[in-house]
Amino acid sequence: MRDRLTAFIVTPAPPGTTHGNRITALRWTRRLRELGWHVAVGTAWHGEPCDVLIALHAHKSGGSLARHAHDHPAAPRVLAFTGTDLEDLDDARAREAIACADRFVVLQPRALDLLPPALRARTVVIRQTAVAPPAAPRGAGFLVCAIAHLREVKDPLLAAHAAALVPAPTALRIVHLGGAPDDGWAARARRRARLARPLAVVRR
Repeated sequence: MRDRLTAFIVTPAPPGTTHGNRITALRWTRRLRELGWHVAVGTAWHGEPCDVLIALHAHKSGGSLARHAHDHPAAPRVLAFTGTDLEDLDDARAREAIACADRFVVLQPRALDLLPPALRARTVVIRQTAVAPPAAPRGAGFLVCAIAHLREVKDPLLAAHAAALVPAPTALRIVHLGGAPDDGWAARARRRARLARPLAVVRR
């Protein structure tokens, strides 16, 4: 008899990237291993042995859920809605992924409001966290950190737009952490930061 269970985590983000789904997979891997589990991570499930399949993102990992459900109908499956997949739960791929999962995860409480009532009882919130910096940044004022890659679906310039609504005397500093998929997005972010407030900062 095995002394440890095995989890397989499916994430659409490939190794070496800083995409949110890869970071989430690595965090959950660390936590599960601390609890004594064996954990494997891949961009798709292709029959690897596991006691539970955990899939991140309904649209992008739905195929793995469907294959696992076909091959192991009695085994448990968990679907984590990681953000953008909550925008269209009526999509055929999302519906198939939902039908294949036994339990669901969302990453913040407001996401529960987007789920059909029938799913909420089987859903748990696992909040995303961040490690605090070792020391407060120099300089007076209020520091805002926006974390998102510069993709249209994430509305990544929201913080810069919001800064324009803050009264001018306010000491505000915005640090945006996220990569730009192309030079056009990078230039757009820098231009928006300059227009919004002198203290708005964008970092790649």
